[in-house]
Amino acid sequence: MSHDLSATSLKDAIATFTTNMAKHAPPEVIASFSLPDTHENMVTLSSLLAKGPYTRVFDTNVKGVFFAMKAQVEAMRRMGGGSIINLSSTGGSRGMAGMSVYVASKHAVEGLSKAAALDLASDNIRVNVVAPGPTLTAMLDRVTDGHPERLAQRVPLGRAGSPEELARAIAWIASDEASFVNGVVLPVNGGISAA
Repeated sequence: MSHDLSATSLKDAIATFTTNMAKHAPPEVIASFSLPDTHENMVTLSSLLAKGPYTRVFDTNVKGVFFAMKAQVEAMRRMGGGSIINLSSTGGSRGMAGMSVYVASKHAVEGLSKAAALDLASDNIRVNVVAPGPTLTAMLDRVTDGHPERLAQRVPLGRAGSPEELARAIAWIASDEASFVNGVVLPVNGGISAA
């Protein structure tokens, strides 16, 4: 199950999580998503001294995930366990030119998730990451100025992924079929990770 979480404070994260728990079932499976404005993701190393974009990207991609996880863990402990799936990116495990802040934030999400997987295993809570590559979304359209085929050329399978393909990967890692999968980053990127 997916929930759109971009909260930067504990209060907002708990309110969002509680609202979504009431609307959707099963609450024992939660995926955290964050999405700052595209132009803020494109902050280069030379502009890292500009505090605004750095702070907004980290507030959304790292703090938002952290506070959402905190709320999720409290609820899942009461339920006897669960599965948290955080979304990263191909940039979470490799460098991407022109996107230093975004890449750093996604590395942080992957590190946070791996550590949490170890910390929460005894509570029967699995924590995993799904790391999509280029996926046919409005964000990809914005990043490529309406030409997603530009990024698709870099994908070994020769195309961008669909939101449905990403959703199937999330559903699998959340399912009982993946009940022994914990602390992993699952790339859903058409083979970019192998290149």
